[in-house]
Amino acid sequence: PLWCQIFADTFDLPVVTTKTAETGALGTAIGAAIGTGYYASLDEAIAYTVHSVNVYQPDPDKGQQLARAYEDYMALVQALMPVWARMDRS
Repeated sequence: PLWCQIFADTFDLPVVTTKTAETGALGTAIGAAIGTGYYASLDEAIAYTVHSVNVYQPDPDKGQQLARAYEDYMALVQALMPVWARMDRS
């Protein structure tokens, strides 16, 4: 649950978890079912096969905190580049 909330906050989008553990396999099966005509559309296939469990709504304040933390992290990376370059030559 923590990672789902972090993703929602970071991307400012809701994150939906499903009952399906193997979502990649489900997506492949959905594509095959649409391709063979079993379902007429992606929307129809999703309605029948995807069942959501939880929805994590983004928290804009947390998203801003995460954005600031990332900016700080990138500033540190840039500041350390010369040090890493010297270490690499050693």
